[in-house]
Amino acid sequence: MLQLERQLEHQRVIHDFVKEVLKQDTIDEILWSICHNVISRLGLEDCVIYLLDESREHLVQKAAYGPKNPTKQEIIDPITIPIGQGVVGTVARTGIAEIINDTTKDHRYIIDDDFRFSEIAVPIIYDGRVIGVIDSENSSKFFFTDSHLEMLESISSLCSNRLGYALAHEKLKKYNEQLGFIVKERTVKLNEAIEDLKVSNQNLKRYAHVVSHDLKSPLRTIASFLGLIEKNEPNLKDKSKEYFRIIQEAVENMNGLMQGILTSSLKENEYDINSIVDLNAVLLKVRKNLDYEITTNRLELKVEHTLPCYKGIESQFIQVFQNIISNSIKYGIPEIPQKLIIESSEDSESITLSFQDHGIGIKNKFSDSIFKLGERQHFDKEGRGIGLHTCKKIIESYGGTISASSPGLNKGLTISIILPKSEES
Repeated sequence: MLQLERQLEHQRVIHDFVKEVLKQDTIDEILWSICHNVISRLGLEDCVIYLLDESREHLVQKAAYGPKNPTKQEIIDPITIPIGQGVVGTVARTGIAEIINDTTKDHRYIIDDDFRFSEIAVPIIYDGRVIGVIDSENSSKFFFTDSHLEMLESISSLCSNRLGYALAHEKLKKYNEQLGFIVKERTVKLNEAIEDLKVSNQNLKRYAHVVSHDLKSPLRTIASFLGLIEKNEPNLKDKSKEYFRIIQEAVENMNGLMQGILTSSLKENEYDINSIVDLNAVLLKVRKNLDYEITTNRLELKVEHTLPCYKGIESQFIQVFQNIISNSIKYGIPEIPQKLIIESSEDSESITLSFQDHGIGIKNKFSDSIFKLGERQHFDKEGRGIGLHTCKKIIESYGGTISASSPGLNKGLTISIILPKSEES
């Protein structure tokens, strides 16, 4: 009679469990429902439900009933068991349920929260593969019977499909989250690429102005000597031939400078700095480019010390030197011999270059604005500020600074450049 009542109670438990588990959608809800709504009604001391992790190498405690679960959905000191170790690990590997009547005689027994004499472990199998284990222990020997085994196997069978669905759903959810993250990451990169493209387009426009500006000097040289040639027509003399040679050199310098600018202006602040630039050679090329202006304006160009070498792009330093020297010539004081002194110094961290002229100078309040594009309030002469703005952009791309200072109007201007020292500098 007692056996019959126990079987009827088990059937009611199973019936209630089936109704309850159909309401659960997540893995945690299903497993904790088994512990709280089924195991608690079977008169068992202890029960822990394990699931295989994603690597299928370890069993992780996911839900419990008894001493391991003092409050709500909490497991005290959860452990993991490698596949093949302990009774639980063995059942997960073989897929065959086991009853251990005396754990003292089974070397596989693993003590978790406390030692117990009996253990039963039942695999949870979905789609032909073990996905978890229901494990229960008891402090008495020979506690678990075939009735317990049948009951736990029924629970395992009934929950396996629901667990398989929940596992697939969570895997799909995780996949969608990862996919969303990938899409978001690539969207960010695409937006960055779009912004980079915008910057590159802006740079190309800016450098179109720069090229136009920097080619004015060699073009003026060409125009000037063409005028001289015309005066000597129709018979070309040796002097005219010399003019032709100078024109050819100016054109070559112009082409080389333009190509260097276009090569280095594809993307701001990502220059291919791969060579050592001799600033003395840079100055020599600039002198040739500006030979006509220097001669016509009787500019005395004096270098106090041998200029250093620096790791960078030669065409960029040609632009810097040429713009500064051109400005010194352009803004010289009329009827007064022009003079420009170039000095250099260095310490362990930086290289300093200074260009001191004897021109019209500026007021101190304009010392920063002369490097801004389009600002020329401090000069009476025509100009858009492209030259010094270009110098600022180039120097800053190397991590350096450029500044201007002047004692006052008609007292000259000093352009100072500080460049961080590189290993090869």
